[in-house]
Amino acid sequence: MGTWGPHPFENDHAWDLFAELAELSDGEKAGRLQKIFEDVIDNPADMASWPVDAMVGATLIALALPGGTAVEEYLTEDDAEDDWRPAMLPEPSPELIFSAARALRIVTAPGGWWKSSWFEDEDRIAALGHVQVIADVLQSGFGTPLTDGGAL
Repeated sequence: MGTWGPHPFENDHAWDLFAELAELSDGEKAGRLQKIFEDVIDNPADMASWPVDAMVGATLIALALPGGTAVEEYLTEDDAEDDWRPAMLPEPSPELIFSAARALRIVTAPGGWWKSSWFEDEDRIAALGHVQVIADVLQSGFGTPLTDGGAL
């Protein structure tokens, strides 16, 4: 996987997922995203549940919510070209928002692959900043504290 920055959209895998989601109806997008989140939630230690998919999915959900502009501010000029917009689900359900938040917490938990995958401390710190903004927007989308494990 090619990664060129710390934002969840700054990797080849994210753009592959955008292309896949862009071809789906809103109902199919919701189902695909829910499956990604459930794979992580049901199998948190299983690397077959690719953390990047959950991160990208959670970011797409956050962008669709009130407050999503805070996430969009972190996009680089290349990312802001709007190629990711067709992958968005315009009105995610509260259940999907909650699943996105849970999956995000799991893949970014201390000791997990995602946190240890950064070679440069500066990139890890920037990535964690992006994750915190995404988590805050998702949290505001369902309004109750998330207490099922994992922490930023």
